[in-house]
Amino acid sequence: MQDTSDTCRGREVVRTVTVLREETHQALTTVARAASSPALDHPVGRKRGRSPLVWVFRAFLILPFVFMGPEIALAIVGHPSGLTDLRISDADVMGNGALLAFMMMMTVTPIHTMTGWKWHECLRRDYGLGMAAAAFTDLTLAIINSGKEFQGGLLTRIAGHTFLLAGTVSVTLLIPLALTANRRAQRWLGPHWKTLHRLVYVIWATILIHLAFLFAFRTLFIAALEMSIPLFVLRIPALRKWWVSARKQHRRLVLRWIVAIAIWALYGVGYFTIMHEYINVGVGAILLHPPS
Repeated sequence: MQDTSDTCRGREVVRTVTVLREETHQALTTVARAASSPALDHPVGRKRGRSPLVWVFRAFLILPFVFMGPEIALAIVGHPSGLTDLRISDADVMGNGALLAFMMMMTVTPIHTMTGWKWHECLRRDYGLGMAAAAFTDLTLAIINSGKEFQGGLLTRIAGHTFLLAGTVSVTLLIPLALTANRRAQRWLGPHWKTLHRLVYVIWATILIHLAFLFAFRTLFIAALEMSIPLFVLRIPALRKWWVSARKQHRRLVLRWIVAIAIWALYGVGYFTIMHEYINVGVGAILLHPPS
């Protein structure tokens, strides 16, 4: 009987050890999965995209409305110079603000390709919505301030000049993108969401057409091309795949630095050309002294 009792106790001990071993293994597996979860890439209690640097970049989006605020206010109260000043400042402030926001939105992915950074990816949606707000305002002010040569109603005004037509197409295509720039729409549309948002490349083309007719293949159109070329090149699938592979394997460092300097130098020339015009006219607008 004693042997039988000892045998039963031994079996119980074995069972207990086995259960503890399985529970320990399961707990360790759970901890390992949690440690590798993307949710832990950001500290608890700190939301993604809340870093001070992100908010600095977001602050850029309110600049066109700050610049144009005084002139819009004067126009609303019926001041004699209100509409005149708006006609002078609108395209260079709201239009360039929308253009810069669009280009910076399109810059998010190339930066991720080249560096692997993810902290800035939340800015893609922010710049898209900021660009839409500035573009809607720009088009509205352009229609209101169209000169006497556009008689015959809204459609005549829009179709009166090719550059205005191309700009209107760009803004119209922004509407479905702005309305679906949220997680609920993304879940609802499923795989069709990405297909819809590829309209951004059509908008890119219509923006360049708009600028080409507006500036006759010089000045700001050339600057927009200088910004667009690097962003397009870094989206070429073969180059993008090569860059990501080389970055992860720490290869071709010198070559990648040379290409990066050349690409971003060209981008910077276009960026500062547009930014200079934008700030110059914007400061004049906020001081109620638009350029003649």
